[in-house]
Amino acid sequence: PKDPSFYVYNPSSIDKTFAPHGESSIYVLVPVPNLKSYDKWSNSIITNFYNLIIDKLEKELNLKDFKKSIVFKKIFTPNNFREKYNSFFGSTFGLKPTLMQSNYFRPHNRHSTIKNLYFAGASVHPGAGVPIVITSGQLSAQELERDFK
Repeated sequence: PKDPSFYVYNPSSIDKTFAPHGESSIYVLVPVPNLKSYDKWSNSIITNFYNLIIDKLEKELNLKDFKKSIVFKKIFTPNNFREKYNSFFGSTFGLKPTLMQSNYFRPHNRHSTIKNLYFAGASVHPGAGVPIVITSGQLSAQELERDFK
């Protein structure tokens, strides 16, 4: 996107162990299409997009010289998610959040017809996001406990 949205989190503001003394660790999430929709993540595209995001952060959050203060950065694209986590099309959030793929309508944690097949993750009940995916794992474990007492 030409004018991307972003989410910024500074965990070191509440937990000083996230960064060396006197420094901060900043996490920036920028929603981008999965590889089915866009698969042109070349080094130059990544660099240009990175610069766009950093410039936007400096301007919108009034972070003067933010780019100059970066000591270490790690960039993940959908390619990284596909390669590192075997994520389908490099998708980080699972199913598209339509009404019929939300909440109860998501695939359940136990397969309805295949015995002993269980699921956990962002694309199954209850949904995406780290705390919710952990809950999905707990729900799958509960199903296993019920089935294999």
